[in-house]
Amino acid sequence: MIERNLLAVLRRPLDQITNNEEGLRVAVGLTTANADVTVLLLDGAACLATLPNAVSEEQQGIHLYWETLADLGVRRLVERESLSEMGLDPEAVADGVTLVSRADVPGLLALGDPVLVY
Repeated sequence: MIERNLLAVLRRPLDQITNNEEGLRVAVGLTTANADVTVLLLDGAACLATLPNAVSEEQQGIHLYWETLADLGVRRLVERESLSEMGLDPEAVADGVTLVSRADVPGLLALGDPVLVY
């Protein structure tokens, strides 16, 4: 029985990989809780939705967490407008990543219990 809706929001640009990697690592760990976990990519972190193409060879650890989340069935979302602002094509997102609009974000935040921001 799912008791909570945990939302991990990643907003940092890719050059701040430690914050993004930490957020994804925590999201993987939260899957062991009695909870429904969702990861939402906004702002500078939106490029992570194009993994593995978005990261350099040195940053491949983040790819492992991203793919683990997919394997665990975690809902992975990216804000369409953030992709556009970064000059990324929404068609370039990885399989299994859902595009959401900026207008959808407040509703997602309201459903998060809790919302963890990285």
